[in-house]
Amino acid sequence: MKFNLTFLRSTSLMVIVLLLLLNGTGRAQDWQWETRLDVSFVRDDNVFESLIDQQNDNLIQLLLESQGHGLLFKRLFLSLNYQGGMEAYTRFREENRILNDLSWTVSSKLIDGLSLGTAVQIRDKRFFHASRGYGFYRFSPFLKYKLTHGLSAILYTHLYKLDRTEGTNFDHRYHSGSFSLEFIPNPKIHWEIQATLGQFRFQRAAFDYLSIGSNTYEWIDKGELQLDRQIEFALAMEVYQWAYLRIRFSYGRILSNSYGYSHYTPRIEIVGAKGLIWKTTLRLYWTLFRKIYTDPLQPIIQVHPDTETDENQLMLADLSKDFLETVSLWIRFAWYRNESPFRNLYYEKVRLSMGMSTRL
Repeated sequence: MKFNLTFLRSTSLMVIVLLLLLNGTGRAQDWQWETRLDVSFVRDDNVFESLIDQQNDNLIQLLLESQGHGLLFKRLFLSLNYQGGMEAYTRFREENRILNDLSWTVSSKLIDGLSLGTAVQIRDKRFFHASRGYGFYRFSPFLKYKLTHGLSAILYTHLYKLDRTEGTNFDHRYHSGSFSLEFIPNPKIHWEIQATLGQFRFQRAAFDYLSIGSNTYEWIDKGELQLDRQIEFALAMEVYQWAYLRIRFSYGRILSNSYGYSHYTPRIEIVGAKGLIWKTTLRLYWTLFRKIYTDPLQPIIQVHPDTETDENQLMLADLSKDFLETVSLWIRFAWYRNESPFRNLYYEKVRLSMGMSTRL
């Protein structure tokens, strides 16, 4: 089933109407809102994210982000988040794209210490001059129980569907169950331990890759659809002292019934932010991962339809300065190393940008 953009528009309209109703009933004082508009000029040194023959270009990037939370009814808490943006290149117009991402979380307190809720997300990415992009739907109910002395246990499940414009070969459904423990001994320290079991169900056939001679191999259709089983463990820590610091380590493993897709991935993510003199702020983000395939042979397999994937190694640093109360200017450096559409082949790219943020 193809992603219906009308559904995204109608859902967004429903959320807007809801906010207007909240304002009209006088409940707006229970809400906290923050909205920001970013406009930036970017230099991209690898527009097509190629392994060789890299092409560079300049682009303009617009991004609107709005988030708010508050009481919907007496015991019902609602949080909303919207991110939407556009990238327009000066030479390579086929790479011009638009993104809409709308999510909301509803939760309610059942008894003392026990709350029930669900998170919903709809994400749509489209290219203006190319038949590329995807629609993404996520539904994540959860149950949270506050134990004692800052300790909480959370049990939740994720159900999502990824629908790509290019066809059905890379479309899949995902479902998982997770359990996490959160420990907040004081407002400046936050610990989290998480374990996840999940499955990816694809619409493509599963294959074996078998040897039929000394230097000859053959693909064998297994007569079933591809199923990837996932297991992941993660440990995260947040510290608010003289600066903000978040460190997360995770180890994930994928066991696939189709040859060439099984792998394991250790990953480290580090996020930091520090306020400096003259109303400037330094932010750093670094993620280091290794995707290690476990099948002994190295066939050339397409694992993505394109490079529009969030699985990457990234190093980012930006420096911003506040002007007045609602305007800030910033400069940013970002380096990426992502897996190409083909298995175990990686490209690199650098983006240099400068822009302005306005808090509305």
